[in-house]
Amino acid sequence: MHVGMGFFASKTLLSAVELGLFAALAKGPKTGGEIAAALGLAPRAVPDFPDALVALKLLDCEGALFLDSNSPAYIGGILEMANDRLYRFGGGVTDALRIGRAAERDQRLRRRHVRQTL
Repeated sequence: MHVGMGFFASKTLLSAVELGLFAALAKGPKTGGEIAAALGLAPRAVPDFPDALVALKLLDCEGALFLDSNSPAYIGGILEMANDRLYRFGGGVTDALRIGRAAERDQRLRRRHVRQTL
């Protein structure tokens, strides 16, 4: 189950990096409401979102400076790239194994190009 549901943990971390949570917390401690306001989160996202990061041991009372985008020790760039460019491909693995995702994508791109040129 841990491996099968592992995407929850990775997407929680990737979302935190994308939203700038660690940079916001590096400026000083924040309440749940302050986190929601700083990041533009829906009220129901707090406390679950930061609590999930604490449960994953990615966040504690001290924050996580290596994920603060303003820190010289920042290592989140690779996570930003993974979230922007790679994460979505994980959802298509089963289709790729069954029918060849690249071929399907190429057909869609050709259809879109034909529609745009008509």
